[in-house]
Amino acid sequence: MKSNFRAEQPVSPSDREEECLLVVDDDPDVLALLEALLLDAGFQPICVSDGDAAIDLFKADPQRFRLVLLDVMMPVKDGFETARELRRLLPDLALLFISGYAGRPVPADLRPGATAFLGKPFRMDALNEAISRLLPAHANRAG
Repeated sequence: MKSNFRAEQPVSPSDREEECLLVVDDDPDVLALLEALLLDAGFQPICVSDGDAAIDLFKADPQRFRLVLLDVMMPVKDGFETARELRRLLPDLALLFISGYAGRPVPADLRPGATAFLGKPFRMDALNEAISRLLPAHANRAG
């Protein structure tokens, strides 16, 4: 698969070992690419391919994850449905939605709190900037 994700500048890893991110995308190629990009940036991504798996993993230890990165368009349970269930478990959970369909705005009930949206394709610096906005501690360490 040819990647539409572009890293224009290297992101230097810092003290992000404790920043565990849950990544949910039904496309295995996108999931593998996001995992590699986030690992290179110094995060600990835990990747799953559907909303139900994300909810089960999250229920086991909700405090483990600093942020959940969700594809909007997934079969069975889309990113918005998944996010609603995750926020029922942890209301202040940071959410980063990604989608190739720019016409799907984040629903009003999910906008309060730490929430952002990135349209695919996006560059690594845009991903890093979105994470920095959602995780203030990351912004303080990013260099």
